Amino acid sequence: MTIDSGVKILATFDPGAVTSVLQLWREATDMKMPLRDDFKIHFMANRRTLLEGYVKAAGAIRLALSGLTAQDEAGKAELAKVHAELDAFSQWAKDGVQALDDLDPKRG
Repeated sequence: MTIDSGVKILATFDPGAVTSVLQLWREATDMKMPLRDDFKIHFMANRRTLLEGYVKAAGAIRLALSGLTAQDEAGKAELAKVHAELDAFSQWAKDGVQALDDLDPKRG
């Protein structure tokens, strides 16, 4: 279902703002960037909660972007790339949760 209020706002969207955040979250969670030891412990101890939150965050970002309409083909292609990045990020987080479930016989 699509709801169109008829109100339009001309805005500038920087796709890198979204993709950079996704990359930062992924690299920090996977400890592929320099982190203080206490952050490493935090990411390890809270991995499930973080990953579950990332799945929700990806969905929320996707919802927020659902009202955007690109004005040209290049914009449409960029917007499609952001949606693909969100899908890949969400799947990465879901796969991470499943991997944790597989390690725990009570959950898996």
